[in-house]
Amino acid sequence: MKKLLLLLTLTLSFNAFSQTTLTLPNYDSKDFVWKKGDNEFVTVKFSYTLEEKIDKEILDKVVMTIMTQSKFALKNTYSFVPKELMIFKVEDKYNGFTQYLGKNAFGAEGISKSYFEFDLEGNVVLKFTN
Repeated sequence: MKKLLLLLTLTLSFNAFSQTTLTLPNYDSKDFVWKKGDNEFVTVKFSYTLEEKIDKEILDKVVMTIMTQSKFALKNTYSFVPKELMIFKVEDKYNGFTQYLGKNAFGAEGISKSYFEFDLEGNVVLKFTN
């Protein structure tokens, strides 16, 4: 009986954890799922406004790099709650913009924004955060 209860508990636990997984956006996605700083999953608004479609592998790399660098721009990375990611082009430069909630060193929560530039090889540079 104890083994049956243990097996049932483990099965339910695995099902609970497997219901939400991290996803990466496609060109036409309106949102995607990413982890907050406390490892819970959250839906992030997404917009891709480039006229051309960059290689999907490059898009995935750019999204992952931008989201990770945004998280580590915070003093308290555990408070990271991503809200929005935009991919766009200004003149001849490819850009990314993230908006997210986070806490500063004193524990005050606020909205932060990070701006990035990237190339078609997947190299991403953080321009500034405010």
